[in-house]
Amino acid sequence: MRLLAALALLLGSGCATVPPATPGALVVRNVSVIDPAAGAVRPGQTIRVEGERIVAVGPSRAVAARGARVIDGSGKYVVPGLWDMHTHLSGWGFGRAFPMLVANGVLGVRDMGNPDMAAPRAASEQVKAGAIPSVRFFAAGLRLDGPTNPLFTSRLIVATPEEGRAAVRGKVEEGAPFIKIMARLDKPTFMAIAEEAKARSIRFAGHLPAPVSAIEAADAGMWTIEHGFRMPECDEGKSCPALTETTEALKRNGVWLVPTMAAEDGQVRVYSAAIPAEQRALITQEGRETWAKQDAINSQFYPPVPERLKAFSAGVAGGLRMTAILHKHGVKLLAGTDLGGPGTLPGFSLHRQLELLVQAGLSPLEALRAATSNPVAALGLEKDLGRVEAGKYADFLILNRNPLEDITATNDIHGVVANGRPYIGVDRRSLLTPSGSGTRA
Repeated sequence: MRLLAALALLLGSGCATVPPATPGALVVRNVSVIDPAAGAVRPGQTIRVEGERIVAVGPSRAVAARGARVIDGSGKYVVPGLWDMHTHLSGWGFGRAFPMLVANGVLGVRDMGNPDMAAPRAASEQVKAGAIPSVRFFAAGLRLDGPTNPLFTSRLIVATPEEGRAAVRGKVEEGAPFIKIMARLDKPTFMAIAEEAKARSIRFAGHLPAPVSAIEAADAGMWTIEHGFRMPECDEGKSCPALTETTEALKRNGVWLVPTMAAEDGQVRVYSAAIPAEQRALITQEGRETWAKQDAINSQFYPPVPERLKAFSAGVAGGLRMTAILHKHGVKLLAGTDLGGPGTLPGFSLHRQLELLVQAGLSPLEALRAATSNPVAALGLEKDLGRVEAGKYADFLILNRNPLEDITATNDIHGVVANGRPYIGVDRRSLLTPSGSGTRA
């Protein structure tokens, strides 16, 4: 599969998205290690990192600390690096987004749409040079959509099956690891894209077009479905064969769903002036411009601000309700934020999405999985990421509290280790300065 080839490059030595390993060794002593995939907590562990890899994890008495920088983990918890599986980093600028992501422990992202591949490639070079911190990312580039509102930009318009097939071939030629599709495709064009993507061994993900049911999309091989899912409406507490048929098709085909309530929640915070001052100070010029463009679109559908606030509040409630239904039926979920829209901030919004997943009925462990082991499984990275154990890449957070007891603990961060580089104390705080470059001495 083309995605797997891209992953090999991403994780291999000399990869453009991974900087040179940090000199020296790092030891985190006497910490509780959480394994989200297994649902296990191992207290009294010591982690030794050399270069970009974890070389040992075990009881503190059994792991040597000689020659290493030692961090006391007493009373603290370690979890694997978090992933945001639905972002639009061009809305912030990769160079500013990456430091904020790392400061929040979000060490991997899927970027779901950019004007082209130039910005992601430039970011890779910045990471390789050590100019910005390491974030593992997969960028789709230009999105494929049907004839659309001219307010919506950064899309390749495909109006026929032939154009859809040609667009898939073009994405393969440009080296995209996957394809992002939008909601205005007609059914024949959607099916042509699905067939060509399968033939070219490239995955496709995105919105569910109106003429295509979730069952049809799943059977056609769609990898992930984003945002709202148009599940059959059913009366609570009553049998609903249509819903069961849909969720069984999603599970049978291994489709992942990516709820993004943080996007609507962010717009609620914008229109109710509820973004904290310390986060407002971090908003870049690119971010302000992106938010303003989206606000102009919002104003066409909901002219008065109170109507916008009402609409997005309803969107949050609807997302919570649908996520609860999907979770109850055992559909696989990934954590995403739709980062780039009004009120969403790199890293911060992922923590908010985890809170919203818990509000929807997931346990803290299940929410944590949606941002750790589930993304790693969806991307096929289990060999190298997703657990804090010997042999894996050293991507993890050191937390002051247990997130399995309270999911807000993911935002109570003592430090972050990104590809073997520690960001503790002032090093981590420097990533969150409004003008900070995210470089580290």
